[in-house]
Amino acid sequence: MASSQPSARARLVDLSRRRLRQLGASPDPQRFVCPMCLRLLPDSEASEGHFPARALKSRAQSELQCRDCNQAMNEQYEKSAQDFLTGKWGIEIGLPDTGRVHLRGVVAVESDTFSIRLAELSKKGERELTSMMARVHDGSTLKLRVHEPIRDALHRSLLAWSFLGWSKCAGYLYSASAGAARVRTLLLDATQCLPPTLILRLGTAPLSLPLSRPEAVVIAASEVDTVTTPSEVFAVFGLGMHWGQAVVVLPFANDGDGRVYERLAEFHAAGRMATLHFLSIQDELTALEPRGTQRAAFLEDQSTGEVHWIARRPEGQELTALASGHSHDPQSRRRR
Repeated sequence: MASSQPSARARLVDLSRRRLRQLGASPDPQRFVCPMCLRLLPDSEASEGHFPARALKSRAQSELQCRDCNQAMNEQYEKSAQDFLTGKWGIEIGLPDTGRVHLRGVVAVESDTFSIRLAELSKKGERELTSMMARVHDGSTLKLRVHEPIRDALHRSLLAWSFLGWSKCAGYLYSASAGAARVRTLLLDATQCLPPTLILRLGTAPLSLPLSRPEAVVIAASEVDTVTTPSEVFAVFGLGMHWGQAVVVLPFANDGDGRVYERLAEFHAAGRMATLHFLSIQDELTALEPRGTQRAAFLEDQSTGEVHWIARRPEGQELTALASGHSHDPQSRRRR
């Protein structure tokens, strides 16, 4: 007997339209706005974006994504991120003028010994490798090339997963903001250089699996060991997603220039990173869902007097453009 329960994808699409209605928009009943690229698309193009990717066998959550964005993140970033986290290198083996077999495996160098432990082969990979090795004879030259896993892909994957996490927490209050547009630029245009302060490592050990369940935080500075009141914070920088071993930095909703990355670089140069704190705001974000999605949230920086928006409600023409698929975000339609 078929289940009458809507699919996870359908529930995410329904939630996205409910979020827009709660902001005062009138969304198309058969289309949705992808939080990542802000395009208005038919429901058939909707998919579940998982953070982190399910292939990493960590505790994954899901948020709405269009198929294009989901596929692009997977093919361009997440596969390489998985290789980086599991220590697998790309391996090419071939005979001259007969093509190459592409494999993956763990590379180790000990003393003068170079070894490769191949990952489990697919049936296709096994056939190709067997066929090639059958052509090897005495005097054959076997060419071997190895490719180190790409750290940049891991960092962009973490940024994409963190973006989805903030979209899940705050909806279009964050994903349609100026700060989110800066993140979108880094994700949808792979030629953009990642800021050095995008990933704040906690400890010296390399990132490893499983990743912890992510937690939305505000990045602040305080001279006390444990912050209990806002008055103990002397500066706030931006938003973050805490993954246990690292914190991914995202701009505040009104930080369209991504000033957070420069401010953290200056803070690092001044030798003050030890005063950073990652303050959980899960209670405040929970209040935004489901009936509080019209509410915005902000913080005031005691050191500068600046107001930093955690989540900001699109107004007037912005809201109309978002719900009708005519967003003026200059990066919303850039594809790789």
